[in-house]
Amino acid sequence: MPISVDTLQPTDLNAMKEQGRALLDANQVEAAIQVFLHILREYPDDVDAHLFLGDCYLDHGDADAALLLYQQAMDRAPNEEKVLRKIQAVKMIKNQQSRPKENTGDFSRITQTAISASPQEIADELKKITNHDTPITEEEVMRAARLLDEIIHNDSPAQIVAQRLDEIDDLLPALLELNIRQARADQRLDLIEGLQNLQRNINLQRGVKLSSKHTQPSVTLKRQIAAQDLRIRIISSKRDKNSRRLILLEQGLKKIGCKISSTEDNQSDSIDQFDVVIAQNPHSENWMMERLAEAHGAKVPVILSIESDLEQMPVNHPDYEMVGLGTPLQSKAYAAALLLADIIVVPGETLANNLGSAGYPTQVIPDGWPDGDYLWKKPVMTHSMLNLGWVGTPGQVEDVFSIRRMVVRVMREFPHVCIVIGGDPEVYRLFDTLPEARRIFLPSIDYEDYPYLLRQIDILLVPYRNTPFNRSRSDHLLVDAGALGIPWIGSPITAHLNWSSGGLIANTPDEWHTYLRQLILDNELRASLSNAGLVKSKVRKMSEIIPQWLDLIRSVLSTR
Repeated sequence: MPISVDTLQPTDLNAMKEQGRALLDANQVEAAIQVFLHILREYPDDVDAHLFLGDCYLDHGDADAALLLYQQAMDRAPNEEKVLRKIQAVKMIKNQQSRPKENTGDFSRITQTAISASPQEIADELKKITNHDTPITEEEVMRAARLLDEIIHNDSPAQIVAQRLDEIDDLLPALLELNIRQARADQRLDLIEGLQNLQRNINLQRGVKLSSKHTQPSVTLKRQIAAQDLRIRIISSKRDKNSRRLILLEQGLKKIGCKISSTEDNQSDSIDQFDVVIAQNPHSENWMMERLAEAHGAKVPVILSIESDLEQMPVNHPDYEMVGLGTPLQSKAYAAALLLADIIVVPGETLANNLGSAGYPTQVIPDGWPDGDYLWKKPVMTHSMLNLGWVGTPGQVEDVFSIRRMVVRVMREFPHVCIVIGGDPEVYRLFDTLPEARRIFLPSIDYEDYPYLLRQIDILLVPYRNTPFNRSRSDHLLVDAGALGIPWIGSPITAHLNWSSGGLIANTPDEWHTYLRQLILDNELRASLSNAGLVKSKVRKMSEIIPQWLDLIRSVLSTR
C-alpha cells in the first residue's frame, strides 16, 4: 500500500528515510518520491533527500534538474565523494546530450511544491513530469523479456509476432523499457533519450493510467540448488590469470561439483546456457563488457568480483594501465560494469562501505587459503639465519621505504638476521647497503608455488602507508601467514586491525623497531603468535569460504 505522507513524523528523519527506501524496494517509486520530498520540506539541508530526488529526475531524463539537486547537495556536503561522483556523471551525460532545457520550469515548480504544497499536489506535479502515476512493473518487464526471447529463438519469428500482436501491443512500454536498460548497459546515451521519449509518447497516446497499488515482485525462498546442477561462467582477462582470489574460487567451485567454464579470451559460447556469470575486472577489455551486456540482456545474473579499490589505485601500481580508471573510457566501462552487476563481491569491509555508500549492492566474502593443498600443510621450514621477509608487487616501494631504516638498524644489531624480498627488485635495491650474504631476492612466481616463497620467511613484514588505496586492502597476507604459522608485523589498516591474530600492529617507526627486536629475541613470543595465527586461519579455509559463494549464487538465482 502506498504510504500517506501525512502519517509521517517530521522529527524522525531516519525513520522517514527508511520508509522511503522501503517503498523504493517495493517498487512504489512515486510514494518514495513523496516521502523524500516531504523530508526536503522539513529538512532542507538533508543531503540524502537531494541525492535521491536528483537520481529520480536523472532517471526521467531531466539532467538539468538532477544537476541542480546534486549541486545543492554539494553545497551542504562539499567533501562527500559520492556527491562529486554524481555531479561528474550527470555533467558527462549533459555533455553527450543535446536535449533542450524546457524541463527546468518543471523542476522549479516541483521544488516550490515540495516546500509549500500538500501531498496530493506533489503527486499531481510528479505526474506532469513522469507522464504516468507509477513506473512499469518488473513483472511486465519480465513478461516482455520472455516474449522477446520467444520471438528471437523461434524458427518463424514473423508468424509468432502475427499470432501475438495483442500481447505485443499491451507490453510495448515494457519492451521499450528493456531496450532502455540495454542502452544504459551499452552506455548508448544517445539512444536512451529517444527511447524514453517514445515511451512517454506511447503512454500519452494510449492514456495510460496505471494503478498506484503495485505489489512487490514475488521473490521465492532461496532455492537449495545442488552445486552439481550449477553452470557457472567465469569471465576474466589474461591479467587475472594469477589472481589468487579467482584461482581459489574456481578450484573450490569445481571441487564441490559446479560446472565451470572459464577463459582468458573471448569465445563464442552462448551466455544463456549458464545459470550465473562471475566477472572480475570486466572493464579492462571490451569483449568482457560485451559478455556482461549479453548476460544482462539474457537475464543471466551477474556477480562482479572486485579485489581492490580501483577508484583509489595509484598510477604507479603495476595494474593501473590495465584496470585503473585513468582514462574516460576505462571509467565509463567500470561504471557500466557496476550497473550491470546483480551483486558486487569484495574481500573487505572498507571497500564494501565505499561501494555501498555509492548505492551499489555489495557483499563481503573474505579471502581464504587452500586447505586441501599439500604445499600448505608441510611442516614449518628451519633456516640457518632468521629471515625477515616482505612479499608484494611492483609499486609498493614507498610502503617498504617507510620502514627501511628500522629494518636496516635492527639487522645491524643482530648479525644472524637476513632479509628476504619477494616480487619486486626495486624493493630489494632498498637494502643494497647490506652485505649480499644477508639479503635474498625471490622473483614473482605462479600462485601454486606461492607457499614455497612464504616458507622462506620467519617474520613477515606487511607495511602500508596510510593512503585511501591501502586502507581498502585485503587481509590475505595475514591469513596466508597464519595458515603457514608465520608471525607478522603490520601497519594499522582496517583489515589488519580486524584480523589481528598471529602478529603485532606497529603504529609508528619506533614501534616497528621495538617489535622487530622483540620477535628476533623472543622465541616463545614467535611460537605463541605462530600458534594464534594457525588457529585463527581455520575460519578462512577455502572449505569454509566456498559455501559463502554458493549461498550467494543461490540467493541471486532465487531473486532473479
